[in-house]
Amino acid sequence: MKVIQDEFDQMVDLLRECIKEGKCFTFNSTSYDVQLRVERIRCIESVLEAHQQEPFTPYLLQTFADLILYEELTDANPYKVQSEDYPIMSSWQFHLRQQREYNIILAEEMDVNYMKCNPPVRRKRTAKEEWIREKNDQERLRKTNVVYNHFSNPGPIKMYKYKMN
Repeated sequence: MKVIQDEFDQMVDLLRECIKEGKCFTFNSTSYDVQLRVERIRCIESVLEAHQQEPFTPYLLQTFADLILYEELTDANPYKVQSEDYPIMSSWQFHLRQQREYNIILAEEMDVNYMKCNPPVRRKRTAKEEWIREKNDQERLRKTNVVYNHFSNPGPIKMYKYKMN
């Protein structure tokens, strides 16, 4: 089992090198142009058919799938979503895409020029600001109360004498 696994690892490494360097890959006296995806799939199918009696590890199957999708996984263009119909992104490209995306609430609050158009929200005052505000309000109310009490208190009663004829 270990010998077969080592043989598969060597074959995968050789196939990966052939893809990178643009060479042909030969298996069971058949040459495959692995630059073309169809040929690469046929090559991997023939490798798997030749070793049907051995159980394949999930890692090996994952590696073969990565070799089939080699162009998409090695394409470093972060904007390949714009040019491809169904892009396959590597993990770092997917993470980068998630970082670039905004929440829908933010999209609703911004206009075309990226200016915020949401209604203004009053910030929460600190405890010190509240204390200063209350102190100023108390002083202002004292002054206002003096004027109001002077205006609203009844004054002395004035007596008028009417002369009745």
